[in-house]
Amino acid sequence: MKVITAPFAWCTSVVLTAVVFALGGCGAGFNAETDQPFNPGAGINDRAGTIYLLNAIVVADDKGAGTLVATLANESGKDDKLLSVTATDATGTIISVSMPNGAVDLPAGQAVQLLTNNDVTFNSPLLKPGFGANLSFEFEKAAAIRINVPVTGRLAEFSTVTIPTSTTPATPTSLAPATTTSSP
Repeated sequence: MKVITAPFAWCTSVVLTAVVFALGGCGAGFNAETDQPFNPGAGINDRAGTIYLLNAIVVADDKGAGTLVATLANESGKDDKLLSVTATDATGTIISVSMPNGAVDLPAGQAVQLLTNNDVTFNSPLLKPGFGANLSFEFEKAAAIRINVPVTGRLAEFSTVTIPTSTTPATPTSLAPATTTSSP
């Protein structure tokens, strides 16, 4: 009896190789890195709600004055407004924020660049390049956005950003809850 193994071994190796390549290509599924949004900019994105916060970063000087550079894209079918922005540092200490032009209109289906009119500015000795700021964006209709945004200096790509003149704000206050003690 003659056993023919060469064609069988060759056919088996071809089939196994094809199976390995087929299964290897499907291993990433629908959440593959190549299917995820990629932000090549220096800022942070939040696309969780109907208002998208895109490429948000604070450009600050070494005295604590800064300007928010970001885009708000209204993905809802209704006009909205950015009513306020609040900020704290990592310890919960308040960073002074102003919106010199008041509320910012966010037309439905459009994107608004916050840098254009110095819409959101900061002033605090706690605001330093290299650190972050915890920002909270409050809207008229959409859910609030709470996000940690990096703070950078006036690097080449931000050299044209207008930073307001720094003034020394009042002593920062903390948002941390007060503790009480009771005497026996």
